[in-house]
Amino acid sequence: MITLQDVREAAQPLPRTEEHLIREYIKFKVGRIVYATVSPDETTLGFAFPKEERDLLIASAPGTFQLPRASDLRYNWVELRMAAVIAGSAASASPPSARGSRPRETLGRGSPAERRNEPAAAGRRVVTPP
Repeated sequence: MITLQDVREAAQPLPRTEEHLIREYIKFKVGRIVYATVSPDETTLGFAFPKEERDLLIASAPGTFQLPRASDLRYNWVELRMAAVIAGSAASASPPSARGSRPRETLGRGSPAERRNEPAAAGRRVVTPP
């Protein structure tokens, strides 16, 4: 079973991550974007995940993943039952979370250094430092 401490250890090394206590939920965010949250009773971990792929994830492991509450269905969000995940395998749950919290335009486009060398999109001007 993963614990809140395991989640903290995975989240804190990420750049600009902040931990907040909001309505008894422990939330991990970058700026105003919440990418993970732990319930007050520490039984569920909610994390950012694309809505389009949410049903496939839940169908792949219905004992592990579940839909968020009805009010959160409009967000790119899914929940994980913390008791269903072995602590050593918790790191494998972070890539989908990270992918859901990145801007779509940067997905699959390489590192920032590689993107600087891309040609400009139509109507955009490229400014290169001297």
